[in-house]
Amino acid sequence: MRLVKSGDPDDLTTKARIRDTAITMIGRSGFAAATVRAIAAEVGVSPALLLHHFGSKDGLREACNEYVLGWYTVQVDEIARDDSPATVVGMIERTPEMLPLAAYIRRSLIDGGTFARQIFDALVVDTERYLDRSVASGRVRPTADPHGRAVLMVVTSLGSHLLAEYLVPTETPAEQLVPAASQRLMLPGLELYTHGLFTDSGYLDAYREWQRENPASQSSVRGERQEMREESS
Repeated sequence: MRLVKSGDPDDLTTKARIRDTAITMIGRSGFAAATVRAIAAEVGVSPALLLHHFGSKDGLREACNEYVLGWYTVQVDEIARDDSPATVVGMIERTPEMLPLAAYIRRSLIDGGTFARQIFDALVVDTERYLDRSVASGRVRPTADPHGRAVLMVVTSLGSHLLAEYLVPTETPAEQLVPAASQRLMLPGLELYTHGLFTDSGYLDAYREWQRENPASQSSVRGERQEMREESS
């Protein structure tokens, strides 16, 4: 085995291989089980080389977090620029590329901690940006609460991640859980977003009437939303 020296043209490639392997292994078995030695062995490098690139296991985790968040941001930006049905549905064809990233996010949400909160907040920001652009293009209807709608969509999406094992056959491999669950919910989700659920505005009207009768409760909700925006900015 050859140690890669700093500045070597292969250096970045090796670093990326380590990062990608770590993402896959963490998504499969969790951060605690994905040891430095195990990741290095899977890549075919020494633990010392891994630490040379990332400083520590925590440093490697930070690099993984940054990459996963960045990748999803790029995908959302692409859809936001061209939110045509062909572009959005075409994302399904990228399933193999997304498998380890989706599994990594799912595992991070299960494990909890700072990154779980970070990715939730980032996904809300990205989703709200996508919806704003789609409203401007006429693809999506406007709403009285753009931020709240973005939060609801992220909660729905991540909920399917967390509950994936209950939405697919028991023999589904771990790395296939998220895409299989997403496919299971795609048609009913698109129907619901396209046609709505209720046949009239009765529930909405009743809730708005309740809002008018309980202004103090609404002030509290607005304060919480402002705090969330400040934390994510």
